[in-house]
Amino acid sequence: ILSRHLGYPIGLIPGTKGGIPLSCWDRQEDGAFFDNAMEIVRASGSKIRGILWYQGCNDVYDEASRNTYFERFQRICEDFREAYGADIPILTVQLNKTVCTKNTDIRQAGYGFSVIREAQRRAMHEIPGLYMVPTIDLMVCDGIHNSAMSNLVIGERVANIALKYLYGRQVVCDAPDIEKAVREGECSVRLYFNHVYDMIFSDMNRTDKLMFSLTDEKGRITPCDYECPGDNSIRLIFGREILPGAVINCDGYNDTGLMPYDLYSFLPVIPFNGVVCS
Repeated sequence: ILSRHLGYPIGLIPGTKGGIPLSCWDRQEDGAFFDNAMEIVRASGSKIRGILWYQGCNDVYDEASRNTYFERFQRICEDFREAYGADIPILTVQLNKTVCTKNTDIRQAGYGFSVIREAQRRAMHEIPGLYMVPTIDLMVCDGIHNSAMSNLVIGERVANIALKYLYGRQVVCDAPDIEKAVREGECSVRLYFNHVYDMIFSDMNRTDKLMFSLTDEKGRITPCDYECPGDNSIRLIFGREILPGAVINCDGYNDTGLMPYDLYSFLPVIPFNGVVCS
């Protein structure tokens, strides 16, 4: 896609392997894969113009690893920029789902994945020159790895992000991202999203197939109903009164990965965690 739009070849230098925890890249822990990737780039005889990054599954199930993911990933980005320049763009992919749930506490699995996804979303907002695309709506082929068709979609999404933000092209590529959560009445919360070109829609899916939950002083609850008002929002309805300070998450385990999406771009809402209701 980039080659077609820009008119010159695009080279890719593979520098990692699957199934690797973040510690293998963090030089304050292990860092062997970071050093190996740098050696691969040197051996290629070429400079690089950007970094493609997709990692996270191996940090989901360990509490310490997932709770420190953002800080450790931020260090890795700083090391990349020390090596390749402060302006090197980093194009990242948010973690998809898993359907490998035999002998697994699916509640904890949903929570663990949501923590990593939020760290990745946070990186998109807090690390300059870092961009991210969602994958939650895409198929997996063997329980956890993206299917071949999904990889093509991911490649297209990342290419479009690069075209817009690195090459200044007019491309619709930004997925809906949570802007705010507003309590409406005693039992409902309305979520508003940026980057909505038409309206947020959810195909009349069953409420229990969505990933949203709410946590307040009374504990965690999931919506009993929802509405799509026809704009950049979705209203979640709960079966009891919502207390002040409630937090909205996308931590429900779901083997379909169903999320509301923008009816124009068909890009899904980016999963998020820890959004406080105002």
